Amino acid sequence: MHSAILDFLKRWDVEYRESLSLAEYSSIGCGGRARLVVFPSSINTTAALISFLNDLGAPYRVIGNMTNTLFRDCEYSGILIKTDKLNKYFVAENTVTVEAGALYKRLAARLSLIGISLFEELFMIPGSIGAMVLGNAGAHGKETSGLFISGEFLNPSGERITLSRDEMDFAYRTSYARSLGLVCLSVTLRCFPDSFSNIASRIKRFADIRRAAQPTNLPSLGSVFKKHDGVGMGYYIERAGLSGYRIGGAEVSRKHAGFIVNVGGATASDVIALRDFIKVRVFEKFGFMPEEEIEVL
Repeated sequence: MHSAILDFLKRWDVEYRESLSLAEYSSIGCGGRARLVVFPSSINTTAALISFLNDLGAPYRVIGNMTNTLFRDCEYSGILIKTDKLNKYFVAENTVTVEAGALYKRLAARLSLIGISLFEELFMIPGSIGAMVLGNAGAHGKETSGLFISGEFLNPSGERITLSRDEMDFAYRTSYARSLGLVCLSVTLRCFPDSFSNIASRIKRFADIRRAAQPTNLPSLGSVFKKHDGVGMGYYIERAGLSGYRIGGAEVSRKHAGFIVNVGGATASDVIALRDFIKVRVFEKFGFMPEEEIEVL
């Protein structure tokens, strides 16, 4: 099977790397290795690759910027399809159509130079557009769903489908597409004309707020847990006495207890053990089990 996959990648001129350290790509700086990571450079190639893997019965996962995904310390034996090169975008009147691998932060910065605004509230979210849409990422009272017009997705049978905003059934940190395990290929977002100075001013304001409140100076996966009854989990974790609690190189951030940070030499096992300890302690103290926002593979 492995040789057949490599033959396909060579025929389609798809970049790939074998035995790749995922710690190099993870925003928390730890994790094991992947047997094979591929980097398709077009939506058509991505769709063809996934169709081929489905026909072959080969396990795969599509990943973006790895800002809320942690791979265990062992080797990941499936094929990872990384969307870094799917970053093209096209601006029309009050809309931008963008491929799923584009980073929101980079897209928003480039659009600001030509007087086009997205949600500056989301500027400091480091994820790719596709992941943000599937998980309805949000910050400062805004969510990705507020920009979404439509998107092109790949369903498990390999069919390319288009979903409107209503069909996406967005909810807190999820969507219809995510619940079905669809692969996001591209999305069309609404945007707003404004001056560069106004956009830059708002970006700075929200960036300053985030830097003041969150441990942006240390590697992390962002918020580890979803809010509970509208309250951020940092509130509960701090009151459970866990600020600064450490297992190996993984520590509950002293600046924002909703984050686990890598203070040096953390392994994925350290992060997982600390996550599990937090869940038990919060359950013991408050009577509910925190729901994870990060994904562990």
